[in-house]
Amino acid sequence: MPAYNAEKFIEESIRSILNQTFSDFELIVVDDGSVDATMKIATSISDPRLRYFRLDKNSGTATAFNLGYSQGSGEYVANMDADDMAFPDRLARQCEFMNEHKHIAVLGSALEYIGNLKAFGPAPLHDAYIKAQLLPGRENVYNPTVMFRRSFLDARGLVCDPELKSAFDWGFFAEIMRRGGNFANLENRLVKYRVHPQQQSQHVDGMRLQLARVRCRIIDLYYPQFSPMEQALLEPLLQPTVPPAIPVRMLKAGLELLEKALTYNKQSPAGEDRERLNAIVSERGKLWRDALNQLDDPKSGPGAALQSP
Repeated sequence: MPAYNAEKFIEESIRSILNQTFSDFELIVVDDGSVDATMKIATSISDPRLRYFRLDKNSGTATAFNLGYSQGSGEYVANMDADDMAFPDRLARQCEFMNEHKHIAVLGSALEYIGNLKAFGPAPLHDAYIKAQLLPGRENVYNPTVMFRRSFLDARGLVCDPELKSAFDWGFFAEIMRRGGNFANLENRLVKYRVHPQQQSQHVDGMRLQLARVRCRIIDLYYPQFSPMEQALLEPLLQPTVPPAIPVRMLKAGLELLEKALTYNKQSPAGEDRERLNAIVSERGKLWRDALNQLDDPKSGPGAALQSP
C-alpha cells in the first residue's frame, strides 16, 4: 500500500485489509514522503501483520510499489491504494483463483466506484480480451484490484518504471504481457475505488511522452510490420484519454496506417484477441475521420492541427 499525504482515508483502507476473511498475509505500507499525519496514523495501528516503511522524500508511486514488492515474502503480491477499501473477501477470492490457475500471472477484479462517482466498474474476464484492451490503455485491469504471482515477477526481474510517472502501472502490465504473462479478472467487486480530485489518476495532463512510450511498445508487439516512425504516427490516434491535437498532414498519414493495421491479423506471441483489437482500431479511425470531415477546410495549411474527438 503506497501512501502519500493519505491521512484522510488511510486508516479506513488499512483496516479493510486487516479485517479480511483471509488472514495469512503481511500488509506493507510504504509512506512516500508524506508531510501530513499519514505516518502517525499508520504507525498507531497495532497489528503484527502491518509493516511500515517511509521514503525520505516523495519519489512517486512506482518507487513506493517497488520498495513494497522487495520487502514482501508472500507467494502473491496484492496492490492496494491508501484511499480505497477492500471488500472483506478480496484476498480469499483472489488467492483461491490463483491457487487453481497456475498459468495466471496477474489477477484483477471488478470494482465499485465511491466518492465523487457512484457506479459499478466491470472488468473483462479473459486474457486475450484484456490484452487487446492494453492497446488503448483502459478497460483491461484496474491496478488497485491486482494480485501478482511473485515467482513470475522475480524470474524476469520485473519492476515498475518510475520514469513512466502516472502511467507506470499500464507500462508494468504491458511489460508483463511482453514477457509472457497471462491475465484474468474476477467478475466480483473486490475493491471500493474512491474517486476524488487529489487522486493520481485524475492528473494525466503533460504525460504525452510517457503514454506514447508505453503504447509504442504495445504497437511494436501487435504490429511488427510498422517502423518506429510509423509507430509514432499511429500512436496518438489510438489514445482515448487526453489525446493530443494532431497536424492534419500527420493525421492523414496515421489514418492510412490504421487501415493497414486492419489488414494484419496474425496473432502475436502474447495471444491477444485480434477481433477485439480490430474493433478498437476501427472505432478510433472512424472518430478521427469524422472529425477530419467536419473541418471547414481540410486542405488548410501545413501547420493546421485537429483536436481529437
